[in-house]
Amino acid sequence: MTPMTPACGAEVHGADLAGPPAAVARGLRPLLLRHGVLVFRGQAALTPQGQIALARCFGGVTPLPSGLPGHPEIARIDHGVDAPPTENVWHSDMSFLPNPPIGALLRAVRLPAVGGDTLFADMRAAWRRLPERLREVVRDLSAEHDIAKCARAEERGRLAGFPPAVHPLMRAHPETGEEILFANPAYTTRVVGIPENESAALLGRLFRMASVPEVQCRVRWAEGTVVLWDNRSVQHYAVADYLPERRIMDRVAIA
Repeated sequence: MTPMTPACGAEVHGADLAGPPAAVARGLRPLLLRHGVLVFRGQAALTPQGQIALARCFGGVTPLPSGLPGHPEIARIDHGVDAPPTENVWHSDMSFLPNPPIGALLRAVRLPAVGGDTLFADMRAAWRRLPERLREVVRDLSAEHDIAKCARAEERGRLAGFPPAVHPLMRAHPETGEEILFANPAYTTRVVGIPENESAALLGRLFRMASVPEVQCRVRWAEGTVVLWDNRSVQHYAVADYLPERRIMDRVAIA
């Protein structure tokens, strides 16, 4: 294992993700909790079935209405000229749900010649970087997360039926007890119980914490690369710098 930065991320060497999934997962769980992001190279042998089986060892895996044909548990993220990228904003996957995924397993299917990296920000480190007085204020506050905030205009009517979820701005990791800043610009809309102008100012400051390089790591994708991350402790940003080329990724969310 080689740490990627002092804050988060590690490249794991010698692991065969196509091997017996339960045994693989047992070895990876403590590393995932420590580093938040695990990167595996040379995993071309990992099939869609193997990806689903490995993800299932970390938690539940739910079929999706828009999932990959034959493998509905997989969300195919396919961007190019006809479908421009949309994930180029800091976010925690599906934080608009009452119970967001605990993590995700992402496999590269087709990559541009250059670009298309993914940035990760450790929100445990971001929380620790906040001034102590601000942490004490934020600790007792909650915020709304709404899927419609980041939706395209033509989708907002359809998404209006999804009620916003409310989460504490400081979440305790359920396995490690670590304190985590839980607010992201993609889905977090307002702080509950304070005036709108104060909410906007506070969220603006909290959102900027993910953009601090000292809490980040950067994954440069290559053929056969697979990434596993803890959605509870890190945010991510898919860099949209590769058009007019195409980028295809397969993701399994861990419930």
